[in-house]
Amino acid sequence: MSHRVADGARLVDGLRDHPDYQKILSAYRKASVAQSCLADLREAGHMVGALRELLKSSRKRGSVQRAATETALLAQAVQLYARATHTAASKGDRGSIDIRPHLDPAQREDHHHLSHVRVYALAHVYPGKNIGGSAWHRGMCMLVETDHGWRVGFASNRTQIDAQTLQALERQIPVAGRVALAIFHKRTTALSSLLQASGAPLAAYEDALIDLAAIMGPDGARAAINGLIGGEASHWTGKRA
Repeated sequence: MSHRVADGARLVDGLRDHPDYQKILSAYRKASVAQSCLADLREAGHMVGALRELLKSSRKRGSVQRAATETALLAQAVQLYARATHTAASKGDRGSIDIRPHLDPAQREDHHHLSHVRVYALAHVYPGKNIGGSAWHRGMCMLVETDHGWRVGFASNRTQIDAQTLQALERQIPVAGRVALAIFHKRTTALSSLLQASGAPLAAYEDALIDLAAIMGPDGARAAINGLIGGEASHWTGKRA
């Protein structure tokens, strides 16, 4: 059975003259944020899985290429986790969802560690700052005696892969994902109720019809629709440029 699909943003925009428009718009935005954050967490899980598989392999171990790949996967997983659960939003930014009230003490400790890694080691450089018992960035100035006098030089030592952070990600991403999924379902239920109560005519939905396959590709569209019908309406699909 084929299903027609309407663009929610276009539908909501078409209700501008409805007395509950601001309430509907707010519910739409909150649901959109929850879905996007949930997608971040799922993508972070893919990064961690890829890193674990890479660590099992001896391919190019000890090479610059291997170190760069490991670092990129770990850093991106942390960035995605923090982007979904920690970062403050500026004007125009999507924002995140606050999962902290739903965490137990051990989970909060993992959450704080990942947040600190993102802020103090990845987004910025804080030389010598202790993060989880070690410094991710170390630098020193050297004066080396040569035949032509003392030469000034600098050296830096940066953490490439950190077992504590990887383990925290493996524990925390599933936890955060469950919290985000519950928030997502709560917000989509609220939006659905408001749209149903709005009495929007069928014509409003038909005016907002889209070709989902043209936007997401046939496989992505099929996954999204099947997930929605089955009770899960959030999917992450990779698209190669």
